Amino acid sequence: MTTKRIAFIINPVGPRLVTEMEARFPGVAEFYKPDEIAPIADRFDAVMAIDRALPEGFLPAASRLKWVHAQCHGFGFLLNDELIEHGATVTNARGVHAESVAEHAFSMLLGLTRRLAEYRQIQQEHRWQRLMTDTLVGKTMCVIGVGTIGSAIARRAKSFDMKVAGVDIRPVVCESLSSLSGPDDLDSAISTADVVAVAVPFNETTRNMFPRDRLLKMKPGSYLINIARGGIVDEQAVVDMLNSGRLKGAGFDVFETEPLPADSPMWDAPNCILLPHSASFTEFCYDRLLELVSEQIRRFLAGEPLLNVVKEGLAP
Repeated sequence: MTTKRIAFIINPVGPRLVTEMEARFPGVAEFYKPDEIAPIADRFDAVMAIDRALPEGFLPAASRLKWVHAQCHGFGFLLNDELIEHGATVTNARGVHAESVAEHAFSMLLGLTRRLAEYRQIQQEHRWQRLMTDTLVGKTMCVIGVGTIGSAIARRAKSFDMKVAGVDIRPVVCESLSSLSGPDDLDSAISTADVVAVAVPFNETTRNMFPRDRLLKMKPGSYLINIARGGIVDEQAVVDMLNSGRLKGAGFDVFETEPLPADSPMWDAPNCILLPHSASFTEFCYDRLLELVSEQIRRFLAGEPLLNVVKEGLAP
């Protein structure tokens, strides 16, 4: 029987994950709240987290720790200087959420272009009224960050007969793109796009990537979709541009402060769809996450290479 112990600090799947882990890896998986884990950090060989920094005091005491897994796609908050300097390997759930998040992005975009919120209000009032709406065919979407999520968004845009431009720091390959630019051409790319979809990871490079002056370079009357992380887009600037009509619509699933404060002006901005960081909140994602976590743990216990490595650790 293995002596390795794996702690789940946050469990995104709920009771089902507990049941499955106990059945598949008896005596290995343990579940803790963030405030419970630091005093016993030296007991664990691996930690399953989300995308927030590990609890204060945990890493210095984690003498056995060899592996940290982010049960999410983004890991910008988790992979801080302290974890980078630690000898543990870091992995994430890249690819697990891509299809669901891309659908989420398009649900917001279609809701905005087809004015579904207004039609819902008309329905509630039992009125028969037509509204002039937008179509996506022939429009240009600029996808900022063409990873697994950005690529999934691009594929859907192409299926709507949109022209799809991409911006990424790497020379990625995505057949749905008609063009790919680097970060130096970001301003030019967004200035001609009818829709800008932000799908970059959150890190020091992308923090405040879209301040007010950059947002003002977007094409007047365009749409903005933020499916990445809060802290990348200037939210107050978006509110001001929606109020002035400079932006035709915006869809946000992520915010700098979560939950979004009740007094945030974003709640009342016109033609703005706000969702509670719920893009991956689907059974489909949970099924895929469960299988990935199970395969990762199997590999870890067997001494096999882990999947989705974002930081290679020191040899044991």
